[in-house]
Amino acid sequence: MTSRPPSVCERLVGDAIGRAHLFRPADGLVAAVSGGADSTALLHLLAACRVAHGLRLWACHLHHGIRGAAADGDAAFVRGLCRRLGVALVEERADVPILAREAGI
Repeated sequence: MTSRPPSVCERLVGDAIGRAHLFRPADGLVAAVSGGADSTALLHLLAACRVAHGLRLWACHLHHGIRGAAADGDAAFVRGLCRRLGVALVEERADVPILAREAGI
């Protein structure tokens, strides 16, 4: 992988992390990634900033068992994204409709 200069967004996020002292070097971050635009953008930015700030980064994705093939596609997208970004992924499945019925919700 070739090195490239950070984008404006990466610089802004990196500067905000540094100024706010949000994290210490070697802190671990877990980003919940649905596969939608906002969580995908967040993961891209965190992955780009992790080396400069010495952060350990994981992504997590929960397949809720609600949206069928669309949710399967989201899970596959998140797996591929994490692979491309070199981010470890914790992926789980749940049948939320059954859990809700069992809980009386």
